[in-house]
Amino acid sequence: MSVTQLLSHIAFTLLLALLTIHQSFAASDMSPNVTSKVPNTSFNELSDNLREPFVHNDPPLAPTIRGALCLVRADDRILLVDEIVTGKLSLPGGTIDNNEDPRLTAQRETWEEAGLVVVVGQELGRTKRAVFYECKVESDIIAYSETNYGRGVELPIYFAPHFGVEVRSANLLSPKSVSSTEYRYPSQWPMVESMFAAIPNQPISYIDNLISSAPKVHQLELSWLSSTQEALVAAPKQLQELVVLGGNVLYIVLQPLLLISFLPLFIWLWGRYFTAQLMFAVTATSLFILVAKQGFSFPVPHAYLPTLNYNERSGFSFPDLIMANWICISSIVVSQIQPRHLSKFAIAAFLVTIIIAFYQFISGGAFLSDMLAGAIIGALVGWHFIRHHFSLAVIEDYTFTRVKVWLILTAIAATCAYIWQYPSFLSWLALCIGMLLFAVANGYCPPRSKMCLKELLCSLVLILLLLIGYFRLETMFAHSGIGSLLLQTLVIPVTIMIPAIVMIVFRKRNCH
Repeated sequence: MSVTQLLSHIAFTLLLALLTIHQSFAASDMSPNVTSKVPNTSFNELSDNLREPFVHNDPPLAPTIRGALCLVRADDRILLVDEIVTGKLSLPGGTIDNNEDPRLTAQRETWEEAGLVVVVGQELGRTKRAVFYECKVESDIIAYSETNYGRGVELPIYFAPHFGVEVRSANLLSPKSVSSTEYRYPSQWPMVESMFAAIPNQPISYIDNLISSAPKVHQLELSWLSSTQEALVAAPKQLQELVVLGGNVLYIVLQPLLLISFLPLFIWLWGRYFTAQLMFAVTATSLFILVAKQGFSFPVPHAYLPTLNYNERSGFSFPDLIMANWICISSIVVSQIQPRHLSKFAIAAFLVTIIIAFYQFISGGAFLSDMLAGAIIGALVGWHFIRHHFSLAVIEDYTFTRVKVWLILTAIAATCAYIWQYPSFLSWLALCIGMLLFAVANGYCPPRSKMCLKELLCSLVLILLLLIGYFRLETMFAHSGIGSLLLQTLVIPVTIMIPAIVMIVFRKRNCH
């Protein structure tokens, strides 16, 4: 491939990124104001008394204490946040940085994670690593009157700085309904329950939804979603269970780690050169979508209407990443389908698209407009790569197994991860590093592109063993946010490297 063709791919990716940033600023200027019930400001602008020094007679903290946590009691329920990285429930709070007053840490983290402005009261207790405070919310707590949890109520927190980044949701739950294993630090849960019993109740204001706070373009879709969900609630129980089951299956199938685990299957079917091209297209699309999400900052439908939520989607939804990647992948895979099977593939791809759109909409995971925008972006990226594929005079395209290509995309991903220090960007950076190592290993691998059956089975077995070990380690590191994040990041490049190493070992042995 010529330097001109290589630069065309990179220029295309950068052009998409620049267009996204431009549109993002334009969208942020036109964003409508939210209702007065929902704060829309930064922590430093909340109130003057939050910046005043805390006056207290607490004994000095031990050097081992690095965390400060808030206990909020409302309607005989405890405020807990659902963490994205650890997958556990936790009290709002965080790490004490740069000798910050621990009360200010608890106050700031409660705003960032739960979107609540609190006044930090008396110290309730300590462990070896954290201190607990009673926290009183400055105004009434706003909670949704209906929720899908069945044991508590959910708070609207889509305006909180860490929503969709560190925290999936904030809920007021009955302590008796929470098992110690659900809490991030299981051994501390009895202590938390005893401290909870010692603090007073606070008032709650219940609302049905926040549809009026959504952008105009989404309010109509939310009314459609509300009607659809009401019809589903009134439907027979068997139909409800079928929809929930289908949503859960789709959620599992679309897990990025599961898709990466099937990388050997793609190499077996289409060869490592085409698979690398597919991975490049998906990575470029995903980075573009993630940057766009941060700019537009349109929350998922569930953030405004939490009556039903069949998946764990959180954060921002425009454009939709799942639909973009599906359209991109299916468009590029067309080039590998034999002409006599094209009609069957097109019908199957269309049905899968409808199923993905239905479940994402009914579950409150994405708006129809989000998926439409994602589909357009995915189709544009796919069209670009299809044009490149059919412009080649050779069968195999070695471009996307070259180290320089992945080095450039890794640099772009690293820049994005530096600007937006979020787990999602870090995961795609890890994938780029994995594919960069894959490209390096490709130089030591004999020419044959496709895997043989033995290489496929060996790779899948090794990946299965890796995942078993990963899930066991994940439970061990569930109490550590950094440990969980590092584990989730490292497993990606290791999984990608397995098929490359297997091909090298098998083919070198056959040569000897």
